[in-house]
Amino acid sequence: MKKTVILTVFLSIAVISFAQEYELPNRNIFIEGTAEISSHKTYFMDNFKMEATGLGFKVVNSKEEAGYTFKFEAVRYEGDFMLLITLTLNDGDMELVSFGQPYSNLDEMYEYNQFVFYKAVVLIPGIDVDELNKLLEQERIDPRWRNKWVYFRATFDFPIAFHIVKKDGLWRDKAAYKGELNADNYPKDPFAFKTQYVDHKIFPMPGATVGIEIQPFNFLRFEVNFQIHYGTPDDKKDVKFMDRLNMVGGAAVKVPLKFFKSFDIVPYGAFLYPLKFSTQYAEFPKFFIGGGVEVDVKMGKKGALVFDVNYMFAFKDTVLKNPYGDVTPNPPVIHYNRFDLGLKVGYKVGFFNRK
Repeated sequence: MKKTVILTVFLSIAVISFAQEYELPNRNIFIEGTAEISSHKTYFMDNFKMEATGLGFKVVNSKEEAGYTFKFEAVRYEGDFMLLITLTLNDGDMELVSFGQPYSNLDEMYEYNQFVFYKAVVLIPGIDVDELNKLLEQERIDPRWRNKWVYFRATFDFPIAFHIVKKDGLWRDKAAYKGELNADNYPKDPFAFKTQYVDHKIFPMPGATVGIEIQPFNFLRFEVNFQIHYGTPDDKKDVKFMDRLNMVGGAAVKVPLKFFKSFDIVPYGAFLYPLKFSTQYAEFPKFFIGGGVEVDVKMGKKGALVFDVNYMFAFKDTVLKNPYGDVTPNPPVIHYNRFDLGLKVGYKVGFFNRK
């Protein structure tokens, strides 16, 4: 965008200086072009002739009749295409403007043909620079980045898992123990009785998410995703790498709020189904539910930067094997309430424009 604004200012100054130094030629224009795909050549030739006529130019059939030559070349570029544009003053064969416009398909260029042509011919007398600035603003607020049928997204995740300990089976509601208890819950042999205080467990689980998002309506999106995170509640040195990996499948229903030109606020509800978890757990919840807020900030014509905060929780207990079993083996398992607070940062890219 910055480059485009600089170009506009430069061209505006050039119009003034050029008009002072040269006798300006006629407004006849000759349009020629090439393309690696014949349908692209036909498409651009027809559209640029139409744009030229709409701006009051007379499109002629040879350079000899024209004051200017507008030339385009459509080539393949990094998996997509690049439209190379040159405007030449035929008197003296002076190149006035040269730039490139990337595009993925012809449908994408439908909205940009006028902008591209206007950007090239702004030097020619009679072109209103204010009108060009309007086109630049239209490009800046182009809504197609947020109105795709399909999005692919990838994020770096940093959830924090909270295990809030419950009283179940703990001595005096707070400790694992070794020894026998009497009917009043006191040690039968106080000298042989040992205890280990059991605390909450809070630990990070960095990882990543990849997902696909479908937008059937302007106000509604559905996503399915796969998440992988790294971390265990009891981080012993002998815990194997694979036992630290946690995998879940996810789904979300999102409601994009498109009140702003350059970003969307997207509240959503989510569901997670655990696929793999650490063997340190004796029982693990079968699913988690929750939600969050995603902010999508426009980045390019197809995609957006993604910032996401979320909260997920389980209705059933998360049950951990007693990590102090070698010393205080009772109870054999410890119950926790489990919830996660997460942050995600990444990028999503969209395909197929919605009407």
